[in-house]
Amino acid sequence: MKTYRSAVYIALILIFISSGCSLPGWQATPTQPPLGDSVATAIALTLTSLSAQIDQNTGQTPIAVISPTGQAPLPTQTLAATSTPPSTNTPFPTVTSIPPTPIPAPCDRAQFVADVTVPDGANYAPGAVFTKTWRLKNNGSCTWTSSYALVFDGGDALNGPTEIALPGNVAPGQTVDLSVNLKAPASAGVYQGYWKLRNISGARFGIGNNATGAFWVKITVGNTATPGPSPTSGTVVSGSCQILEVAPTYAAEFPPNATFDSRWKVKNISSNSWTVDAVDFKYLGGTKFYEGESIYDLKAQVDPNGTIDLILDSIAPSSVGLYSMSWGLVQGNTILCNMTVTIRVK
Repeated sequence: MKTYRSAVYIALILIFISSGCSLPGWQATPTQPPLGDSVATAIALTLTSLSAQIDQNTGQTPIAVISPTGQAPLPTQTLAATSTPPSTNTPFPTVTSIPPTPIPAPCDRAQFVADVTVPDGANYAPGAVFTKTWRLKNNGSCTWTSSYALVFDGGDALNGPTEIALPGNVAPGQTVDLSVNLKAPASAGVYQGYWKLRNISGARFGIGNNATGAFWVKITVGNTATPGPSPTSGTVVSGSCQILEVAPTYAAEFPPNATFDSRWKVKNISSNSWTVDAVDFKYLGGTKFYEGESIYDLKAQVDPNGTIDLILDSIAPSSVGLYSMSWGLVQGNTILCNMTVTIRVK
């Protein structure tokens, strides 16, 4: 038994030496080289033999087993198998962009498109009659019917009617030309009248996002035309006119593609003659329901207080509706006289 204990002591000493451990108070030599492979192998064989003898005589588990590398392995521990679910990446919740809720268009709302006739500031002689035409678009959500009307809303009435029924249905997104016959005041000056639309319930509406804006007609009365560039003759012609007659009458009815004459009787109320080489009869705007050229020379000179009949071969459009076109007597860039004819195709 003593022999076995001695062997165990020797083995413990060898373990401390091979693993580099030190007892309390014992400082290992820093420069001690590691054991060679041959020494470690010899120690392992010796311990294996001793362990076998101890195991045979005492039945006890060997104290330690030295691996050939000289390191004491940790005791092997068998762990119970556990089921580990595979890791999954939890995605961040997807943020869906919610589009803004569209604001529905008002039932009744108009959009100004163009002044078909009578641009702002057009000049007229005192008492001259003329037709103002606006082009409007229905940008609301309700259809305008013939129960709707064009109504005077304030400012200068210019001898116009209180209201005029619309010519027919105008669906959302469609445009319509609306005209009214007016008369210039007797006194010189600047005049402006405001107009809106009226629905079947009697409520007025106009242009703008809130459908509260009015559209207007604005004219000047008196001999305020600015002379244009000098004609080739060297004579500067300025003046204004008075429209005495218009045919067809406002909103006269024609079948599609019908032919007729548009006529105006015009008086020169200026102090200058309208000469053939200086003044032209010219298309200004609106629906082109005429045949021929867009500009003509005057057929004769018109002296002050003289009159001239202007006749235009015309043809009604092929679709039903209310149509207007504007012509004028022009000298260069100056409009001396603005005249309009409006018809209804049924």
